[in-house]
Amino acid sequence: MTPVQEVADNVFQLGTKHVNWFVVVEDGAITVVDSGLPRYWDQLTDLLRRLGRSVSDIKAVLLTHGDADHLGTAQRIAENSQARVFIHEADRPTAAREAKAAAPLLPLWRKHVVTFMTHAFRNRIARYPAIVPTSPIASGGRLNVPGNPLAIHTPGHTPGSVSFAFDHHDAVFVGDAMVNLDPVTYRPGVSVGPRAITADRAMAVDSLAHLEQLPHSVVLFGHGKAIDIGIGASIQLARSAFEDGR
Repeated sequence: MTPVQEVADNVFQLGTKHVNWFVVVEDGAITVVDSGLPRYWDQLTDLLRRLGRSVSDIKAVLLTHGDADHLGTAQRIAENSQARVFIHEADRPTAAREAKAAAPLLPLWRKHVVTFMTHAFRNRIARYPAIVPTSPIASGGRLNVPGNPLAIHTPGHTPGSVSFAFDHHDAVFVGDAMVNLDPVTYRPGVSVGPRAITADRAMAVDSLAHLEQLPHSVVLFGHGKAIDIGIGASIQLARSAFEDGR
């Protein structure tokens, strides 16, 4: 595990060098964005203890998409609190284990892929509990959860990828709509997800236009470090990388 960091006002990044997930604190109540791998659970409870909070203070889990490395603790949180779990309907069947996710064509000869997969299986990526979402996501609407985020459908990485903009925290959570560290090559820098794990990269690039007019400064990724250059500048970096074949 990497040390928990406060990456925006009352926004905490958890996870490892491989996968990020987040805790947002709003007036003592908590929204979790994505949920890591199953064995990341202790990282959450340790942070909540430091904040003088508990799992029962979590009111919502927002899932940016239905990939297994973002689903690990969601159902456990729901079962230990009154939290509602939100995911876009297009990714709900995968999260609920009603449908199999498309198998990624991972380049297993790459050292970093082997490292990631070893880490993922040690942390039980294949054993996350089936998620029973309690709330659908409507794109363009605000969610009645702590932080009152705007939900924006940004398909491409998966059909149901969603980004969340929290005004009070000046932050946008993009999941894997963009990454700041390529999880296949471990090349740093802002880009759309790599070909091996992105359903439709051209769609992913086009979807970024849905975020472009947001005024938020801090951009938070499922993979890689948070940056505070603004969502517009981040999108320009992702587009440039795509045009350069990255």
